[in-house]
Amino acid sequence: MGRLCCIICSVITVVFIGGFIWLLVWLAHRSHWHIRVNVESANLTRFDLDLNQTLAYNLTLRASVRNANRATVYYKKLEARADYGGQQFGVANLTTFTQRRKSTEMIYPAFHGRSQMPGDSPALEKLRREKGEGFYSIDVKIYMEITLEWLASAGESGATYTARKGYAPEVNCSLKVPVPRNGTASAGFNATPCTVKCPEQGRDLLSHPAGKGCTAHAACRQRCCCELNRKTTRKPEAPNSDIPGNS
Repeated sequence: MGRLCCIICSVITVVFIGGFIWLLVWLAHRSHWHIRVNVESANLTRFDLDLNQTLAYNLTLRASVRNANRATVYYKKLEARADYGGQQFGVANLTTFTQRRKSTEMIYPAFHGRSQMPGDSPALEKLRREKGEGFYSIDVKIYMEITLEWLASAGESGATYTARKGYAPEVNCSLKVPVPRNGTASAGFNATPCTVKCPEQGRDLLSHPAGKGCTAHAACRQRCCCELNRKTTRKPEAPNSDIPGNS
C-alpha cells in the first residue's frame, strides 16, 4: 500500500512540474508584438461619380500607431489602399520610420485622384444610396513590413544580445466617413480602431504566436504576419536592459 502511495505521489508531482513548465513555456512564447492602430480623423472633400462612371476622390486620414512593446519597431514598408464597395480606388505609399518602444506615432494616408468604376460594380448603387444616408463606408487597408529589435538573454551566462524578427501585418480599418458638402469635409467622423491581423490565419496579431501556422517566405508573400527572418546580431549590452513585453 505504501509503495502504491509513493507511485501516485510521484505521478502527481511529475504532472504538476510538467504543467508548471508548460505554463512557463507558453508565457515565454505567446505573442508580444503588440501594435495598435486607430484612425483619429478622416477628411473627405470629394467623392463624386461623373457620367463616365469615373470616381473623383480626395480623402486624407490621420491615424495613430501605438507601439506597446519594450522593443524598437522599424517600419520598412507602409502601403495604404482605399476600397469602396469591393472596388479599390486609391493607393498611397507612406514614409517609413523608426518607432521607439512604448510610443505613439502619427501617419497620414492621403488618397487623391480619379478611378474608373466598372459598369456592373455594386459600388455604384452603394454610392448613390449612401450619399443620401449621409455617410460613405470606406475600407482602408495598410500593409506593413516591420522589424522588431530588442535585447534578449543568452541563457545562464547572463549575457544579452540584440535580437531581431520581421513581420508583415495587415491593418484593416472600416470607416464611416461623412458625405462632403460643396467641396468641404463634413463634421461627424468618429475615431475608429483598426484590426491588426494575419489574413491567412484570420487571427489578431495580438494573439498570434510568432511564426505559428506560418511558413517563412511563402506565407509572408501572402502578407501573413509570420516571421520573415531569424537573424540575431550579438553584442554586449547592459545586464538589466529590457526585453519585449505588452503594456
